Amino acid sequence: MSAKADAKFDVYEFINEQVIKQLEKGVLPWRKPWKVAIVEGMEYSVPHNYATKRPYTGVNAFLLALTPYRTPMFLTFNQVKEKGGMVKQGAASLPIVFWKPIKVKNDMGGEEDKLVLRYYRVFNIEDTTLPVEIREPKQQPEPVVIEACQRVVEQMPNRPRLVHNDPSRCYYAPSLDVVNMAPAQNFKKAEDYYSVLFHELVHATGHSSRLNRAELCEMAPFGSQTYSKEELTAEMGAAYLCGVTGISALTLDNSAAYINGWLSKLRSDKRFFFEAAQKAQKAAHFIQNLLITYESENIPE
Repeated sequence: MSAKADAKFDVYEFINEQVIKQLEKGVLPWRKPWKVAIVEGMEYSVPHNYATKRPYTGVNAFLLALTPYRTPMFLTFNQVKEKGGMVKQGAASLPIVFWKPIKVKNDMGGEEDKLVLRYYRVFNIEDTTLPVEIREPKQQPEPVVIEACQRVVEQMPNRPRLVHNDPSRCYYAPSLDVVNMAPAQNFKKAEDYYSVLFHELVHATGHSSRLNRAELCEMAPFGSQTYSKEELTAEMGAAYLCGVTGISALTLDNSAAYINGWLSKLRSDKRFFFEAAQKAQKAAHFIQNLLITYESENIPE
């Protein structure tokens, strides 16, 4: 299946509509409880392409959470055929987006590069006849320190100072470049502690000494478009890190208020979710100390 640029199909509008439908139900679609897929002896707990074994990045990592499936493996129609399988009758596909450079005429009569949004359609492996081993994550006793989470925290480059000065609050203070966390024992589960810590660390990636994200550096007022996008970025970035480390994301105490705010912004700006997802992925990769080109998803046909 080749890349598409159908003028009648607005990718931004499609993404927006899918996210709005979920938020209207009170569902945070990026918090997907994926099962573990075992492919050729390797475990995958975040969305990957089944054929290439590459993780989906940027908005695509979150787009795939909009499907009803719990298996994090996807393929294009042609990839299914190349693997010797078939797509099951009635299976629904989902567009996966990427940027494609094209040459356009400029005002000076010359040519310049322009990035145009293209998309592929992919199917979840559960909707194909291809074999894959699927299992639930192993249930283990709850540790005080979750090693996978702690490794992510410790490998973050130029990490902000972590303090426990205020035992009743968790926040990131940009002016001091400090993350304050309530003591771990104040949380019901260790997973909750790290979920909140990931959220605050994503905020910290916006500092001028790191990713210099405008939404954080501008110190926008509560409820504004800029503030809402920064909170959505932190929420989605934390959810992605929770998926990578295999823990459950803590539901925001005031999720209803946030959902209403995000719905308002999504309805007025169809690129709101797309842009927040890109920033969230970049923040998550920064925290993981990964150098990945997240802007352009290059998906084989």
